[in-house]
Amino acid sequence: MKCTNCGNDIANECTFCPECGTGINNATQADAAQEAKTETVETQSPVVTPVAAPAKSEITEDTLPAKFKPMGAWSYFGHSILFSIPLVGLIFLIVFATGGTRNINKRNYARSYFCGLAIFAVIAIVVVVLLLVFGAATGVGTSLDSIANSVY
Repeated sequence: MKCTNCGNDIANECTFCPECGTGINNATQADAAQEAKTETVETQSPVVTPVAAPAKSEITEDTLPAKFKPMGAWSYFGHSILFSIPLVGLIFLIVFATGGTRNINKRNYARSYFCGLAIFAVIAIVVVVLLLVFGAATGVGTSLDSIANSVY
């Protein structure tokens, strides 16, 4: 309990405060006891009753939203053919890859196809540049011209 005058901590059986000498009456001791009970009640955590977990339902293809429906093998095959058409396929590929479809699987397939196409284009450009550089260095181009001129 605490002294009402100076706020010093006092043992419950004391009748006078050892710090300031103020007399402690029984009413103050009863208030201090009540305060101690209140403090212990406030520090206790509330009782939580467990709630039953919801029953797990099995996820099937029929219960999936349309945006998560998987694509079949023929769908992948058909989209590969569609994307390989020179100009129209590239347009469809860009539209599907940038979110022109609600199906996430179709969008991801278009993005992966687009990445593969970009990698193929970069490799093709590097090979053509290397052939031009090494062809000019070895004189292959001039020997072809000399063969063409010798035939005529």
